[in-house]
Amino acid sequence: MKEGVFKFKYKNLEQIMTVLSRWYNVQVIYEDENLKEVKFNGQLRKDQELKDILELFKNTNFITNYEVKNNVVILK
Repeated sequence: MKEGVFKFKYKNLEQIMTVLSRWYNVQVIYEDENLKEVKFNGQLRKDQELKDILELFKNTNFITNYEVKNNVVILK
């Protein structure tokens, strides 16, 4: 991890969300267990809002939607 940036190379969504859940202090729930295995590459700025990051994932079309309630993120 570079300062201020999360870098992910061939990481699955579960691995990425584990890191993000710690950083943003949220719990993650997967409505579809298959989402956990979707692989991603890229980097995210640590100063981004969590909702902005979730929108990026949604734009990949693997995640059809998400919901944030209190400190729980539900990936759909």
